[in-house]
Amino acid sequence: MPVPFFAFALGTGMDFATFLKMEVLLAGLALGLMTTILTGFTGIIVFKIFREKSQIAPVSEASTAGNAVGTPAAIAAAAAVASGSGMMSAADAQAYQGLVQIATAQISISTLTTAILCSIAVIIIDNWQKKRGIYGKQEDHTAGKPINV
Repeated sequence: MPVPFFAFALGTGMDFATFLKMEVLLAGLALGLMTTILTGFTGIIVFKIFREKSQIAPVSEASTAGNAVGTPAAIAAAAAVASGSGMMSAADAQAYQGLVQIATAQISISTLTTAILCSIAVIIIDNWQKKRGIYGKQEDHTAGKPINV
């Protein structure tokens, strides 16, 4: 619920040109691609360990959550507090502050990328499963396992 409110506040302090920098754009796209592939693959392995037939759930969860966009600002704020209490130097805290805009842009791009890639991956996995007789939408509610139709 609070995501639109803090995201608006973060966005008003950012420069749109940051999103158009090639290194920021490519890093955000790479982050999104790696998140989808690595998280989805890890989830599939875990599902296989527990002998789940349908692999749709782990693939559909392989995304960057929208609230992750606030993480760089939260870390910079924590660094400022640590600097004020003597746990960190002011120069180190300032270094975190300098990364907020770029990191926020990269995570925003990753969030958009994974929103698209997860949808595509779910369609691909669902079609692959259907060819093997596994229908992820039809579950045996007594056992919690998908039914082979």
